[in-house]
Amino acid sequence: MHRGPLTISKRTICQYTTRPRQHFISASSNSRVLLSNSVPISRTHYSTTRSKTSPLPNHIPPTLRDLKPLDFSAIMPHAEIPTPTTPGEFTPSEYPPFPSGLPTVQLETISLAKLLARDEAEQSRVFEICKGRGFFYLDLEDGNPTAGETLIRGAEAIAHAGTRTFALPLEEKLSYLMGATTTTTTGSGSDSGGAAGKPRQLFGYKKVGATLADKATGVRDTAEFFNVAKDDMVAPCADPADMPRRGASWPSSILEQRELFAGYMRAAHGVGMLILGLLVDKLGVKPEEIWNRHRIGELAGDHVRITRGPPRDKEEMPEIQTPSHTDFGTTNSITVLMNWLGGLQVWSESSHSAILTDGQPDVPGEWLWVVPKPGCAIINLGDAAVKFTNGVFCSGRHRVIPAPGPQGKFPRYSVVYFVRPEDKVIMEALEGDGIPKKELDFTGGEAEKKLTASEWIYQQALNIGTVFPSANPGAKN
Repeated sequence: MHRGPLTISKRTICQYTTRPRQHFISASSNSRVLLSNSVPISRTHYSTTRSKTSPLPNHIPPTLRDLKPLDFSAIMPHAEIPTPTTPGEFTPSEYPPFPSGLPTVQLETISLAKLLARDEAEQSRVFEICKGRGFFYLDLEDGNPTAGETLIRGAEAIAHAGTRTFALPLEEKLSYLMGATTTTTTGSGSDSGGAAGKPRQLFGYKKVGATLADKATGVRDTAEFFNVAKDDMVAPCADPADMPRRGASWPSSILEQRELFAGYMRAAHGVGMLILGLLVDKLGVKPEEIWNRHRIGELAGDHVRITRGPPRDKEEMPEIQTPSHTDFGTTNSITVLMNWLGGLQVWSESSHSAILTDGQPDVPGEWLWVVPKPGCAIINLGDAAVKFTNGVFCSGRHRVIPAPGPQGKFPRYSVVYFVRPEDKVIMEALEGDGIPKKELDFTGGEAEKKLTASEWIYQQALNIGTVFPSANPGAKN
């Protein structure tokens, strides 16, 4: 997994044990050290330091170059922090395997290590994947040890923070409702672009049933989630009240883990920028062109989404948890997903139109299951990737339903990072030899208005049936 002389740090992690609130750490099969007061981690990973480092090449984006390892022994929840009240709420070691006999998609696995090394064959594989389905596994265990460990371990830690967040009384969760703050002027922090009377932001809590899962029947979704704003977590503010999006209007279970969220966001953002930079480079566009539209220190719609889908108590497939969609507004639109149970499905046929007017696939096919793969993130491009490249890349249609078979008896948690263009970026095609000159129209009309990223993201959210509240006293402008 690692090259060069390595030393195992004090944060070396190990194998899961079922003892509550503790796990073992293993540097080898014969040595184990017990750390108390830690959240159980379900896989074996090592935190390592090299005896000698060398400068990273120019194709590595700044966020990834500057990434610092997280000290999980310091930021993991400790004994004095309440544990989830529901037994088995998030217990990856107890999950049964994905059932056999179901139609699954065979996604390719891309090596993070090879992308970091600028392996030409691996870059070409990613390029072809993103012109087709736009989904692939990214092997995190063979690449940058800091980024890989942060994403694998950090996702589980964030999911544990999510269990505490979703266990809050509904009344309290509703005080963090997303999309309720309104504005009458255009502001840099607006997710709606400042249109009068429109919801200003897409950060905070989404309750069950807020999204129309099936427009034909009127059935609503069954999942709840928290969108945790990148701008608030990475902002250099000593006082949470000064954070630019919601200020201190976050649950304590999130605010107390601000360092965890910030480190995770930087790692996911850096990995996303690495992939996007390599992709546009093949289209004759300098990586800096895409990086400069997604600077981590600028206001943008980036966020971590912690999703909880309820367990089911019978074998039949029940209602859809999230409706059919493509990922709107992500960085050249890229999404980094970590999950542990089945439920994600992709449409069997790729589509380049990415029109979201009816929420249904626009080509014939069938839904295929995506099987979670240990040690890997699931990467997919979103609609901004299609927009920036004028249709060269594909934003694959997907949805989430309850996990199949015995897996469905568990609550389904996922941790997603959406990398999105900065709020003020105009959503139009980049210029490069490999990018068609004719502007792609996402609306189906003859011409499409030039929108900023914040305006465009809000419009796409409406297109998939998201219903926003009209007021939210608990939110901050």
